[in-house]
Amino acid sequence: MRARTRKPVSGWRARRRLEAGGMLVRDAAAFRLHRWCDERSPLLGRVPAHVTARLVPALELARYRGDPDRLHCPAAPVPQKLKPLGPPALEGEPAGKSLLDAFILAHPDASPRLKAVTTRFRADYELTCLPGRLAIHPPDLLPAVRSRLAGFDGSLGAQLAEQAEAVLLDRLTGQAFQHVFGLGPEAAWAAVAELAALYGLPVLDGQEAGSAFASA
Repeated sequence: MRARTRKPVSGWRARRRLEAGGMLVRDAAAFRLHRWCDERSPLLGRVPAHVTARLVPALELARYRGDPDRLHCPAAPVPQKLKPLGPPALEGEPAGKSLLDAFILAHPDASPRLKAVTTRFRADYELTCLPGRLAIHPPDLLPAVRSRLAGFDGSLGAQLAEQAEAVLLDRLTGQAFQHVFGLGPEAAWAAVAELAALYGLPVLDGQEAGSAFASA
């Protein structure tokens, strides 16, 4: 249970749960995601504030019973249990291989940067899911990380941001990515490449690096 309470939840997973009757509850600088509109319902993990800000207009989230610290989707149907993703296999793709692993194998020259982007993004995302600073963190660390990911969200847009999270955080397979977004591996690669450029680690020839880690 302790591990689950700290589990970072990506944007598309949070959206899927909210559309099925879940609720976001503010917890200092982040939000807790509950299965139903009841804080006694199972806690599924934590959602960063910048992702919540993305979901508010997308799902028209509203205050639950007038409480500004509890958000739900009024358009959600009667709370329902989500079914596991079970899309058909794509031709030519080994079952169980994540898109991230496939990209690393298919682009050996770019694989060191792909791995670096994945590590940095996961670390940043996990930090933004924390309700506050831990004792081991410098005082300026969390504000800087939150600002960085919020800026990336603005640069990528909601759709690309969710797709990049699905590949790097959730490690979706090609089948699952197509099932969730209705798009193929090319779209997933484009989303990851855009995020990599923002980190200053371009993975495409001729792609300009962003400023976040340009001097790293």
